[in-house]
Amino acid sequence: MKKNPRFEERRRSIPKEIDVYVTRSFDIVDRIHEILKMKNLSQKDLAFLLDKKESEVSKWMSGTHNFTLKTLIRIEDILGFPIIKVISKEKYKEKQPILLVVEKKYSHIIQGQDILVGDIQDLEIKQKYQKPTPYLS
Repeated sequence: MKKNPRFEERRRSIPKEIDVYVTRSFDIVDRIHEILKMKNLSQKDLAFLLDKKESEVSKWMSGTHNFTLKTLIRIEDILGFPIIKVISKEKYKEKQPILLVVEKKYSHIIQGQDILVGDIQDLEIKQKYQKPTPYLS
């Protein structure tokens, strides 16, 4: 596929935090869609369960909605599956690296250091990561 050079230049000029924000927003919506599909539900069903208008849920699912934590927790509760996962500091007191793989992205986390995020095809799997860590139930 041929890329438009003007578009690519514009895309490269977007600040990193905006790019990450948009990516995470779409990841959240993709996760909700995945759960709805698993449960054989539609956006209309989700709106009914949340006691919201169908148009409001449709806006949320566009990928540009800034979900509040309260809304995400309510959706998780209603659907019965986690949407996001927070890693407790208590659980990982040692400075052991943690590797999370979700779809085709990975995060490499070592407490007190920067979080590395990238595409799974760029990840060199080391021996200590051969055993997967459960992320989503």
